[in-house]
Amino acid sequence: MADTLKSVSTPDVHGQPVINPDGTNIGSSSDSSLQKISATLRFATNNIDEASETLIYIGKEDKDGAYLIKKIDTSSGTVITFATIVNNVAVTTYASAWSSRASLSYTNFAAVM
Repeated sequence: MADTLKSVSTPDVHGQPVINPDGTNIGSSSDSSLQKISATLRFATNNIDEASETLIYIGKEDKDGAYLIKKIDTSSGTVITFATIVNNVAVTTYASAWSSRASLSYTNFAAVM
């Protein structure tokens, strides 16, 4: 998947490089947006729990067993937060994280990736 995304920084169909307004290649390793996309692409969705009308949990896991639980709360606006082992050090497996999703610590994406 990362190779597909990086191909954007190769020349376009006309042989011209595709670049950002600041002169950096689109898709280069310095492109923080692409790095964030890459981080989330490594996870596959295992479970979805529509816990209530305003709360959804999405459980994701990578091939090595690392977990990412996404919480979407629409009770007052839309707030999306994340739980990983970074902010839940005692929860070491996907199975543990999913079963305790309601009591995990959640924070913004940048803090956990």
